[in-house]
Parts: sequence; structure tokens; C-alpha cells
Amino acid sequence: MRKMGIVLATGEAGMHHFTDVLGEELGETAAQVERSSVDAALTNALAGEGDREGLVALLAPAVESLERRGCELVAIVGADAHLVLRELRGTTSVRLLSVVEASWRRIVAARYVRVLLLGTSTTMREKFFKSPIAASHVPVFTPNDEDKEWVDAVIGRVSGGEEPSADDLARFDELVGEAVEHGAQAIVMAAPELLALTRGRELALPVADALGAQAQALVDEARAR
Repeated sequence: MRKMGIVLATGEAGMHHFTDVLGEELGETAAQVERSSVDAALTNALAGEGDREGLVALLAPAVESLERRGCELVAIVGADAHLVLRELRGTTSVRLLSVVEASWRRIVAARYVRVLLLGTSTTMREKFFKSPIAASHVPVFTPNDEDKEWVDAVIGRVSGGEEPSADDLARFDELVGEAVEHGAQAIVMAAPELLALTRGRELALPVADALGAQAQALVDEARAR
């Protein structure tokens, strides 16, 4: 098995979710996955400002650290960091596994023809997550501006340790209902905090877990020879 590394550029919810998937797949071997961390709040702030140079300067040393430790495969955990994935790939010989590409493969495999994307305001606003999926003739749409602000607020509250309120759950159900009316066949959850809206509940649409797909892709590639 090839040596794996992860750059944690996400909050606790994302970190625990990603490592939980690794643990389910790898068992005790998951402890051998090398880790490097960057400030998640700063990552999201730089991405939100469109500061690509600053984002590369923050993330590249973390990738370099894993390369020095012998990692052949690295996943950057945090959707907003993927705004500069192309630039980061130009700074290293290590294979960087994309959350966007992993999500795209899962969507194509499931034969979804239209999806709703939910994540941070940056992920929903910018093209880096949507365009590769749309290029496969799978239209990707996002909520209106008011709902984008609400989704971002939910991410912030869950990151702070709160559970979604009854009002949050009701509003999410309305959003899902509107997505169904617009022809969506699935919801792509690019922020793991939003999975708290789905826990233990039956929804009108299936959920494509972006971070879970990326973790699975990392394991699959590490096992492949």
C-alpha cells in the first residue's frame, strides 16, 4: 500500500468525518496516515477573498512536509482549499487527490443528471467545484443568495458546537423540496458540517458526501498498484 498523507484545512467536523472514513476502511492502519494541518479559518478567509497567492503560500508548505515524509498520495481536506488545487499540483510531485474529482466520480457512477451543491459561500459561489461536474453534462445549481447566507450560517454554528435547530431542519426540508422541483436527483454536501442536517432523517433526495468520497478515493488509490 502506498503511503498516504492528509492536509487538514477544515474544522473539527471535517477532520473527524474524514478520519472516521479512513478508520472504517483501514482499521488500525489509519493511524499510519501522515498528517499536516493549516489554519482552517484562515484557509476559508483567503479563499473567500480570492487570495490565491496567499492560499498557495499557506498550503504548499503543508504538502511539502508530507512529501518529505515519504507520502505518495495526499488529500487536502477542506473544499475551499481546492480553489488553488491546480496551482498546488504545480508545486509538488506528490499526487494530490481532489474532493471535486472524487465527488464527480460518485455522481457519474450514480448516473445523476442534475444536482444541488451545498457548501460554504465560497464553494457555492466560485466555479472550481461546479465546473468539472457540469463539464460532464451534469448541471449543478446552488441556492439563491438568501439561502446561501443561511447555509453558511449553519456551517458556522455547527462548527461552533451547536446542533441544527428545528427551524434549520424545517428550512432545509424546504430547500430540498425546491431542489426536487428544479429536477435535482441528489444533494452534493461539500461541507461536512451540513451532514448534521441529515443525521437520522429521511430526505426526499440522496446525499453525495464529498469528503467521504475523497477519503474513499484516497484509500482506493493507496491500495491500487
